[in-house]
Amino acid sequence: MVIGLGSGQASAMAIKYLGHQIRAGAFKHILGIPTSVVSASEAAKAGIPLGELGNSSQIDFAFDDVDIIEERTLISVIGCQRLQGEESIIQEKLVLSMADQIVFMVTENQYKRGLEGSIPVVIESLNWLETAEEIDDLFLGDAELRITKF
Repeated sequence: MVIGLGSGQASAMAIKYLGHQIRAGAFKHILGIPTSVVSASEAAKAGIPLGELGNSSQIDFAFDDVDIIEERTLISVIGCQRLQGEESIIQEKLVLSMADQIVFMVTENQYKRGLEGSIPVVIESLNWLETAEEIDDLFLGDAELRITKF
């Protein structure tokens, strides 16, 4: 089974638990695909065999922390509260998008009545200006552009 290993505090606990279960013999033939340098390091410490994300990778299951989730919906945001520079939102989104099943882990304080404030949007470098202008139009000229190199 190939498992996408998320980033964040809850994901770190899940990685430790998964490593414990593998060492106890409860799981065999597990391969972890990390969403960040931090989750890769935690998985290595926990004894989880790691693989690399490839174009044809099939991920059976993935888990990740959510920064904000809207009450009564499944609308959620990841990547806006990362404090460490090692995470790559692009890697995180790729792993999650390739997974057959995804579990988002949230705490009670992450539930919001409505999503407001800054929401990160990842734009590929090809034709980025056109995409940024479309997003700005959606928000009636109130979108703020920040360029981040990954």
